[in-house]
Amino acid sequence: MVVVAAGLSLLYRTGGLEGHTSTLNTTTPTSTTTGGSSSSSSVVTSTSFSQSISTISTNSTLSTVTVIIPEGATFQVQSSFDCLAGHSVQPFNVTATSLLEGGMSAGSPGATLYVATAQDAQTISLGHPASWVYSSGPTNSTSFSLALTPGSYVLWTEGADMGCGASIVTPLEELTTVTVTQAVTVTPE
Repeated sequence: MVVVAAGLSLLYRTGGLEGHTSTLNTTTPTSTTTGGSSSSSSVVTSTSFSQSISTISTNSTLSTVTVIIPEGATFQVQSSFDCLAGHSVQPFNVTATSLLEGGMSAGSPGATLYVATAQDAQTISLGHPASWVYSSGPTNSTSFSLALTPGSYVLWTEGADMGCGASIVTPLEELTTVTVTQAVTVTPE
């Protein structure tokens, strides 16, 4: 922002200190009359000034990152041929509108990651929450970033459900290793 007032140039800059020296030159005409003849001359006056800029500070809140599952963590879930795969549940709380981010990879036959409210996670359908705010779908690798409002949530990681609709319930057939490739974190916006 530049302000010009009465011929003075003022400098304003945010984020640092900067000194600025300006010189104001003014010309004041003078005249004298001597016995019928007149003469005129100019007087130049120089005025120097130094301007001081203050640092402007603002109050800011540092964002606190909460790690739900650290990068490099591994765990196992069981896959199934009857839509009742095993799962791992990690509860967490969100106290302000926040960004949930992370990434995971799963060995064969894969896994599905769900994010659901703690309330929704109490109602199970086919081995996972009946409703959710995010689902990766069956995958061997996923990364995610989603905004969450304040509340209680669960990160629900489920082994692959294969052959859903089987009429015979079979035991859980295969262990799948899940690796956290990007720490799962909650960061207030």
